[in-house]
Amino acid sequence: MKKIEKNHHGTLRLYEFITCILRYEGDYLAHSEYAHGHCYSDLYLEPRLDTPYAYVLELKYSPKSSNEKDIDALLDEARVQLPKYIYDNHLQSAAKNKGWTLTGIIMVFNGWELARYEVLEH
Repeated sequence: MKKIEKNHHGTLRLYEFITCILRYEGDYLAHSEYAHGHCYSDLYLEPRLDTPYAYVLELKYSPKSSNEKDIDALLDEARVQLPKYIYDNHLQSAAKNKGWTLTGIIMVFNGWELARYEVLEH
């Protein structure tokens, strides 16, 4: 149970840090745990002003003590989750109507270090 609590705490701190940076820049409205159909993406970056790009981020966190197998398992989990969010009908419709390029990004962190990332463009 301690490992789960520690992992959850690390995940929350990571989300807060990334959301803070993105909101500071001002080009995006950063939505945490944004609803896509019956699922929730970690972060949805809705463009503001004339920014033509929208992003859906799936963030995974592993403690610094994790091994490569654990990190790869998180990457595989995110590969299953992200398409459910990015292909949501409501999100696809909004992107098409507003002329946005919609991109999904998977980021797997090992502690505070980015261990893996992948881009899914639509």
